[in-house]
Amino acid sequence: MKLEQQRLYDASCKKLLSQKPILAFILKHCVDAFREASIEEIIATCIEQVEVSAVGVNPDESNPTEESSYVSSRIAGLNVEDSTVTEGTIYYDIRFFATTPQKERVRMIINIEAQTSEQLHYPLLMRGIYYGCRLISSQKEVEFTGSHYENIKKAYSIWICTNPKKTKENSINRYFITEQQVYGNVKEEKETYDLMEVIFVRLNKDYNLSENELIEFLSTLFSPYLSSTEKLKDMAKELGVSMNHTIESEVEHMCNLSQGVYNNGLEKGLAQGLAQGLAQGLEQGLEQGLEQGLEQGLAQGSNKKMRTMVFNMLSKHLEDSLIMDIASITVDQLESLKQEWSKQQQ
Repeated sequence: MKLEQQRLYDASCKKLLSQKPILAFILKHCVDAFREASIEEIIATCIEQVEVSAVGVNPDESNPTEESSYVSSRIAGLNVEDSTVTEGTIYYDIRFFATTPQKERVRMIINIEAQTSEQLHYPLLMRGIYYGCRLISSQKEVEFTGSHYENIKKAYSIWICTNPKKTKENSINRYFITEQQVYGNVKEEKETYDLMEVIFVRLNKDYNLSENELIEFLSTLFSPYLSSTEKLKDMAKELGVSMNHTIESEVEHMCNLSQGVYNNGLEKGLAQGLAQGLAQGLEQGLEQGLEQGLEQGLAQGSNKKMRTMVFNMLSKHLEDSLIMDIASITVDQLESLKQEWSKQQQ
């Protein structure tokens, strides 16, 4: 049940990310060609509808067939799978075409991936580069035919890491192809080799804010501590556009699932903390150890989560009564946490 709840939460996050206003905000802050355009302009004239289904990452299922694809009214590419014998099923979370707003409009292909963890058996960046390469190679016989490589569209693979390592959070890194003149003065036109970018956006896990607008916006969007009302209010302010019913319902749905995932994590943390405390307690004596184990388990499993949650709400300037109600703490406990939080802000 817990794995199913996590799966539903991940799917909800991707659906929310696939909404045009959010995609427009990401494009504006990640792709130079959209930097000066307004959110409204990007939504109205730049983001194209895409096919959903049978657009896989690997070579055997990269190009959608006429029978298996359809145009979605929402920017999609969600759950677009590629099934191979050796590697299983691989998905592009979101894949779509976008056209630059400049007078000489340029079409490009965009992939956005929502990644919960980087704790994998391989460097996630290498997977991002592979996705970028596949976005280019899969264009053959679709965007260009034969040897007309001049028609290749530039590809962007943008990875949003919602739960990065502490040492990597609150950062944006960009990887691209560049030219190095090793010998001589030959210089090629940039558009002939500048065909791929891989961008990693790592969010803030805890209460601390970011001076970067994109990280702050996405960290708020995926925060497990804020209500749907708070998130929608912040989204409307940052995007400068009204929230439609689909976005409102997706935010509400994601928040409900997020609370369940958070509770599961808290239960796991408490269980691990209790197990560690009890093990230590047995070594020191059953009676004394049980008491110490319970205290340590509760402290390790819940206090850290509670402090992080309260600090996050304080940074958002929520009312004291609401913070106490959500965190189930007393006035004295809240005042103590306020003092601790204030010191960390200095």
